[in-house]
Amino acid sequence: MIERGTYAEKTYDRMVVWNNVIWPLILELGRPNFTLDEYRIRQYQYNRDHDLGVSNNRLSGGLKSLTSKQILRRDLNKQKSKQSYSIHYRLIPYMRKRINLEYGLAVNEVSHFK
Repeated sequence: MIERGTYAEKTYDRMVVWNNVIWPLILELGRPNFTLDEYRIRQYQYNRDHDLGVSNNRLSGGLKSLTSKQILRRDLNKQKSKQSYSIHYRLIPYMRKRINLEYGLAVNEVSHFK
């Protein structure tokens, strides 16, 4: 495995989560938000398909990191199972056109409007 710095590891985690879990989930649901349970199901499928084991903390860290980068927004709810996340409003046109939005383009779209 290639050694990376901490910043590169977090960027890689965000990219993996966005490209393989979150964006396909958004396109599948056809709406700009998803619940934590929907995310966990998709994450489990990705982990199973790629032999990563049942739980992978790196994917959870990627979700938190995408939230801190403001690509995702966490909608607060008192019940943990009802927590939901939504994508930045600048990404909704890509969802509506069902475009395969790579992580780099998502970051560029959002970074201009912080």
